[in-house]
Amino acid sequence: MTSLLESELRDLLATRLEVLEPGLSPVRCEFSLRDAPLGTRGRIDILARDRHGLWVIIELKRERSSSRQALHEIAKYAELLQRDKQFAPDRIRALIVSTDWTELLVPVSNMARDWSHDLRGYELHVDVDGRLDADRVALLPESPERYITPVHGIYLYASPRERDRGWRQIRQTLVRAARAGCAGAGRCRCHAARLQPV
Repeated sequence: MTSLLESELRDLLATRLEVLEPGLSPVRCEFSLRDAPLGTRGRIDILARDRHGLWVIIELKRERSSSRQALHEIAKYAELLQRDKQFAPDRIRALIVSTDWTELLVPVSNMARDWSHDLRGYELHVDVDGRLDADRVALLPESPERYITPVHGIYLYASPRERDRGWRQIRQTLVRAARAGCAGAGRCRCHAARLQPV
């Protein structure tokens, strides 16, 4: 953790945005937004443009206790910027920059998967001389749901010979599925091997 205040860290980062991404250029610090009809307002820590001309909202958090506000603020600022400037959602990106990602990694990963804007995270490092460095945070992948399918197949055979051939094919399919890591396939394979046609 740095001894710099968040406002000092913001001003320092605004002069060195290249530690986040090449081609970022600051537009303004503490960029004010408001929507009078909705009665809401906010201030973007750093509003920037990237090398492709997209608008970039940079939300800075210096400590763990304030990191919980980051997603609320990013979502609010993106919506206000869209409404105020009439920007399409794909013209706005968001970066959450924090010195501590303990409380941010899980919620930011979840939001980044479902949000219409490009959302990225950076862990900011400040040395004793005030030099900045940043690492892009690897967000968590979606956790695959593992379940046994609700779809069941009923096989009807015209003869015992066709039925035996069908059982062999089912057992081979289950063995391949278990090798591929399909949930429940290993268990089903064991049961399938013991099943006897009636």
